[in-house]
Amino acid sequence: MSFVTENGAINHVKIWLKDKLINWESYESLEWSDVVQVNVPPYKYVVYHKFTHKNDKGYMNRCSVTFYLDKVGNVVNFHEWSNS
Repeated sequence: MSFVTENGAINHVKIWLKDKLINWESYESLEWSDVVQVNVPPYKYVVYHKFTHKNDKGYMNRCSVTFYLDKVGNVVNFHEWSNS
């Protein structure tokens, strides 16, 4: 089974973030790129996301992250960009 919708990829990233962020309630989405389909195994989709959230000390962080997803939507890798 494969998902190919932009909303599907974004939902998978949000689920992943909800599991990984220390303070999910502070999460605020700032920007999403288009979801791009690629053919670079194991990656099938790539999406860039900019967001803010509170870290473990309560400070707001701005993050810019490229997420790499497999054919069923699992986040299998990510790259956080500095100087967001």
